[in-house]
Amino acid sequence: MWHSLYSTRVKEFDHDHQQIDAMLGDVSSASTAAEEHRHLMQLYCAIISHIRFKNEFLGSKLSRGQKEHDGNFLRSVRENIRQRDRGQITRKELITRLRHLLMAHAAHHKQQDGSPAA
Repeated sequence: MWHSLYSTRVKEFDHDHQQIDAMLGDVSSASTAAEEHRHLMQLYCAIISHIRFKNEFLGSKLSRGQKEHDGNFLRSVRENIRQRDRGQITRKELITRLRHLLMAHAAHHKQQDGSPAA
């Protein structure tokens, strides 16, 4: 489902975003609650790895605003997973929300001054 429209023009970031989006497909196709949970934990770990890589890759070029955005992105993902675990949202709602968060995260890369994608 990932589209070049969301490209940050940084191939490593785009690859991570594509992989994370593909993992959402794995969550979508899980046949049991345990399998869904396992895929969600893998997804969450992939997002953490992406953010760590981005911090290392950009180093001092990473703005305070981008760091805050990434922290908010991670918190939002975590909160949506918790809501799903508590049965407060459906799997479809979770995936829709996480895809929107991922698209907003990728779009934010393009807006940052000092980013290689700017």
